[in-house]
Amino acid sequence: MKTTKLLLTLAIAVMSLVVSWGNTTTTVGQVTTAVTVSDDVDYVITSATPFSGGGSVNIANTEHAVLIIQSVRPSVVISDWLQNHVYINGNRAINGSNCQVKMYAHGTIIMPYSSSIKPLTVYSEKNFGGTAVNDFGLENTGGYMNTLTDAKLNNKIRSFKLKRGYMVTFSTRASGRGYSRCFIADKADLEISSLPMVLDQRISSYRVFQWYDAQKKGLASDTALSPLRGVIAGDLARAACPMPSACQTISMKIGRHHQNVERSLTPAT
Repeated sequence: MKTTKLLLTLAIAVMSLVVSWGNTTTTVGQVTTAVTVSDDVDYVITSATPFSGGGSVNIANTEHAVLIIQSVRPSVVISDWLQNHVYINGNRAINGSNCQVKMYAHGTIIMPYSSSIKPLTVYSEKNFGGTAVNDFGLENTGGYMNTLTDAKLNNKIRSFKLKRGYMVTFSTRASGRGYSRCFIADKADLEISSLPMVLDQRISSYRVFQWYDAQKKGLASDTALSPLRGVIAGDLARAACPMPSACQTISMKIGRHHQNVERSLTPAT
């Protein structure tokens, strides 16, 4: 009973910090006509021949919609399908220009992000209030984390938003020293409305990475059998949410530096 109450308390405390709404999912075998995706949708094509004839997909919702081609690798999508079958707001899709073509499990995900995207926005107040700064890219300092300046809210960050497909690591001291925590937006934009006390107004360095949603065959990707997932993610979600498949937050410590990883898993529809 005491363990359950503790798990419930921890779950509520952790999950109250995270706001992350997932897309709905539309799944088709093959696209044979012109399709426009204007809603918040993961548009999934399952065939190894994703398009035929004049079939095409135009991603008009460039904020949240994505195209997932389940059975074709990114290199083949780029060489065989992208130019004549995928459009971003009516323009031909060009990897690295108006979209990102990335690995997704055993297939490909196409995200309608321009080359100038700024995936991270931080705020000086809770609930995304106060001063907002989004001048963050994939830069690094000699391969290491970047130290924040006053203009980038050094020791002032209280909430933040991270675009889907990215990961950010925050540390409490310059150059990545001190306590650090990693946040991953893998299934939806990740919005942290209130940082935990250990990071609240204490972040002094950061680094942003692209996140690749890889998957391995066999037990390596069977998270249901992971002791960590079973004890931490599963129990916390079940204790705090009557529909654990709809909303889970994983918080785990890895490595000898005890770097925390928070990962948003959104509804599977």
